[in-house]
Amino acid sequence: MKPVIGIAAQILKDTTDQFIGQEYIRLNEDYIRAVTKAGGIPMVLADLPAEDLKVLIRYCDGLILSGGWDIDPLLFGEN
Repeated sequence: MKPVIGIAAQILKDTTDQFIGQEYIRLNEDYIRAVTKAGGIPMVLADLPAEDLKVLIRYCDGLILSGGWDIDPLLFGEN
């Protein structure tokens, strides 16, 4: 049986003139390709209430936190 790998996605708001304010899910497709190439089944995880995410995560054999913006190094006492 192939492992199911959950991949956290970001929720972003559109800032273009056509769909301004509309929210959408953003995930680099490379994450999906990498999981598939490694023999897994990718499951994209959206920003849901914690109790709903707990249900989905039960089906996951692993989890990828896809990242986002860099964390300010000042938070860790670095330059």
